[in-house]
Amino acid sequence: MASRRCPCGKRIPLHQSVCAACADKYGTDRAAWPEWLRFCVRDTQRELDCDRRHDELTVFDDDPVDDRYPSELPNNVRAAWSYIARNMLYGEPGDG
Repeated sequence: MASRRCPCGKRIPLHQSVCAACADKYGTDRAAWPEWLRFCVRDTQRELDCDRRHDELTVFDDDPVDDRYPSELPNNVRAAWSYIARNMLYGEPGDG
């Protein structure tokens, strides 16, 4: 199960903002919390929201990486790289 950290450092479920000890100490009314506690909770939520909204930027270590040289690739991939090099990188013949 996914979790976050309370500003005091304890692990808490995602649906909570602070742990039970901090809720007892500071209360559950966010408006009554000290400014530093409100900032920590908002900042943590901002990071979680950013990760959730931009999960397409997540890099997974188990994704296969093909680090072969173009000459080691199958013919259809070599042909694609040759086309890119010839037409995109160096321009069309007769352009210069």
